[in-house]
Amino acid sequence: IQAHKKTITFLQTGATLQIKTFSPDVMTGVKPSGVLVDEEHVIAEKSDASRVMGQIRGGMISQPEAFLLIITTQSEKPPRGVFKADLMKARSIRDGEVQGHTLPILYEFPEDLQKISTIPGEPAPWEKPACWHMVLPNAGRSITVERLKEDYTEAKAAGLEELVRWASQHLNVEIGLALRNDRWAGADYWMDQADSELTLEEIQTRSDVIVAGIDGGGLDDMLSLVIMGRDSVTAEWLCWSRSWVNHNVLEIRKKEASQFLDFEKQGDLWVMKDPCADI
Repeated sequence: IQAHKKTITFLQTGATLQIKTFSPDVMTGVKPSGVLVDEEHVIAEKSDASRVMGQIRGGMISQPEAFLLIITTQSEKPPRGVFKADLMKARSIRDGEVQGHTLPILYEFPEDLQKISTIPGEPAPWEKPACWHMVLPNAGRSITVERLKEDYTEAKAAGLEELVRWASQHLNVEIGLALRNDRWAGADYWMDQADSELTLEEIQTRSDVIVAGIDGGGLDDMLSLVIMGRDSVTAEWLCWSRSWVNHNVLEIRKKEASQFLDFEKQGDLWVMKDPCADI
């Protein structure tokens, strides 16, 4: 054991077990036979998290026996960056939507149990202790449902912010738009109204009146455009939005960089390489 190097060496074979800093400077060129990444939801907030995970996976290619093990609880914030990508991949493989060499072991409630309460004063489905055993593989050993009941009561008494944090860490409840403690009141209904197929061209075709709103925040912030139209037949309001941001924002706002890149992948944000380009 070499404590000063954070290394354990197996003398018979020379194999080593090391603790390494999650940094591109440290992980570049490493060719491991096995890697354990702990609490990926935390490291996903780093601006270079995706790059480091890419280096880890790339270094394993030359090792036929190599494996990557990721263990993590849910995030106290909405999933983002590399954690969100790996979580979505694991769910897709688990649900049979795609094939892959990943073995996903996910202890989480079905989506209908993760929703918020729709009746004032009534607890959310995931707040019922009878369901908790579903996401507690170590129940009866390091943790018990009875102990969690006590913690839950204290968390709920402390307010929504602490309850949300508690649920994400102990029950793996995903913190989404409707579960954020600082959420806008309309967030509880917002996603149910989303139509991923609605395009700007369709709004132009269907609407008898259209209005536009634009807001620019400078070179270190987003420029956003919203187009809203009224359906000429149903009078339903139709909305399309898009944002643009200069690429240097990824450096200026490193803590938010992974979220910006997520928005770009979704098609909601364009990261502009030329700040003077015509959008």
